[in-house]
Amino acid sequence: MKSNSQRIDPVKRVAQQREQNAAETLSKVQASYGQAQAKLHELVQYRTDYLAEFQYRAKKGMSGSQLQHYKSFLLQLEKAIETQQRQIELLQGQVSQQRKEWQSRNQRSQAVDKYQQKLKQKEIADRDRKEARRLEDDLNNLNNSVKQ
Repeated sequence: MKSNSQRIDPVKRVAQQREQNAAETLSKVQASYGQAQAKLHELVQYRTDYLAEFQYRAKKGMSGSQLQHYKSFLLQLEKAIETQQRQIELLQGQVSQQRKEWQSRNQRSQAVDKYQQKLKQKEIADRDRKEARRLEDDLNNLNNSVKQ
């Protein structure tokens, strides 16, 4: 017959697996968030470089079509930066949500583990008490048989 602490093993395994899955999902979302931030940084840096190039060429003189081309491209860069910033905001929300999910799963897993440990401690204490009673009974029986 399985002990109470052993009966908790399947529940513990499920809780640990769910915690692990949540941790893996959190890790993936955090990686996506980091990549999105890096892409935003690249876009901003590219815009800065392109703007510097535009200003340099504007001082040297440029045609109307060249000016229009630079302005059009800078507008596209601005739109890309705004889109990337919105993506980062979405990912930030996902990271926060996934972190809460993982924390919840982690707490559940720890609670199941703690409960199992308490059951094991109780089983050990019960076994020790039974053994002490058995030894005491054996000692009493021995004393009674010696007296007779």
